Amino acid sequence: MKRLTLPFWLSIVVILAALTWLIFPDINLEPLIVFIAAMTGIVPLVRSEFLPWFEHLKLNKRKFSFLTGSSKLNAVEFAFDDLCNGKGVKLNLVKQSFANYPKVACGYFEQSDIAFQVYFHNGSSTRLEHCFSLGYETAEEYKAPLSSNRYFIAQADIDSDGVEEIVLGVLDNSSGLIDVELKVYKYFPPFFEKDTARSKNWELIGALKALGIVETPLIEIGQGFIKIPRNFRDFYYKWVLVDGKATDVGEY
Repeated sequence: MKRLTLPFWLSIVVILAALTWLIFPDINLEPLIVFIAAMTGIVPLVRSEFLPWFEHLKLNKRKFSFLTGSSKLNAVEFAFDDLCNGKGVKLNLVKQSFANYPKVACGYFEQSDIAFQVYFHNGSSTRLEHCFSLGYETAEEYKAPLSSNRYFIAQADIDSDGVEEIVLGVLDNSSGLIDVELKVYKYFPPFFEKDTARSKNWELIGALKALGIVETPLIEIGQGFIKIPRNFRDFYYKWVLVDGKATDVGEY
């Protein structure tokens, strides 16, 4: 069910105040009507312009090396060596409007490969099957992540539905140019808390690759899209998320 917005209720107050002033002209409600009418216009302006600008300002202060975004972006960047310290890397996730959302996303090295796991407030956890195809040294019976790899875990509302997705990424510079691979996971909260750790609560809605990027890429994760310039002329990779699926609209 759609919720009635603050501008709607402010408009109702303006109408009621105007009717009251019409019925009781001795009561000067003009200043109140003008003030509330101004607030009706200010609220959407704050939401559409000020808050995204403020979030972008906070994002710039975090000084990411290769991540950026025009809206809220919660993320951590790390190198392969950061996964091999026994503790791994973790990202504290921003709470959502419902209870059964994971609270932490972690990356760590396990035996011969990296692994990603999300943990819930009740102590349960779920493995995110990343299956990267880039960033590995391979031989006939050998496959291991390259020590030069860079990774990230990000949380952002990419499909603009009000629930933030989890994005896993790897940057591979073994060829001289930089190749990027991303995995975008959407979480569908279960009705019962005991079902939070089910792997089927997660859906891979995007498996994206950006190849042959010159110098350090700038991965922009925003509401409704992911964009990665190739740093070569005006070419770029870009995916828009519509109806829960990623569609390639890049020029590369």
